[in-house]
Amino acid sequence: MTELSSPRATENRVAMFSLVALLAIGGMVGRLSFDVPHTIRPLRAMPLVPALPDDPNVVHEVQIRFDQGVALLHAKRYEFAETALSRVVELAPRLPDGYVNLGFSVLGQQRYEEAGEYFNAAINLKPDQANAYWGLALCLEGLKDYEGALGAMRTYIHLSRTPNDPFVPKARAALWEWEAQLGRIPGVSTSEDGQPGKLQMETPSWSEGHHPSPNPAQ
Repeated sequence: MTELSSPRATENRVAMFSLVALLAIGGMVGRLSFDVPHTIRPLRAMPLVPALPDDPNVVHEVQIRFDQGVALLHAKRYEFAETALSRVVELAPRLPDGYVNLGFSVLGQQRYEEAGEYFNAAINLKPDQANAYWGLALCLEGLKDYEGALGAMRTYIHLSRTPNDPFVPKARAALWEWEAQLGRIPGVSTSEDGQPGKLQMETPSWSEGHHPSPNPAQ
């Protein structure tokens, strides 16, 4: 990649100063109900992919916007992340990670159906894009399609290649929860509003030493 010209270097500094300010604000924003998978990382940390444009100036902008979007995702500044990542997919429409991260930015705003379209776009480009299935599962959970969520999350577990992946136990716990929402866990019923994560134990209570495992086998 060619060295930055002075105007582009100035643009880079301005973007980073703006990002620092947004991250400071982001620290005051409460957590939503999902985590961003650890597989989301800056573009420069990824292997070179043919999905990037040939123009080095365009690649430079893609890298800046992509890395901004990643930082903003982790700061829970989803609207700003969406703006940065929308530009990424505009400039690099065959970069699956761009659609994944854009999907998480939209998911963070609870626009489940639209976010699902971005995750599916990433899967169409790269069928083994594991974190796209994680995001798709959460979209389907938000739409109360627990059967679909189960399938997507099982695919995430199947594709996970990271040793001791900390998201796999969370994925298995989600499988247990969604199975309960579908009435498949003996002794457990959903709450009256049927919201994910609000499960109620039926009486009698579980016998001592036989509590349901939060991480059942698939």
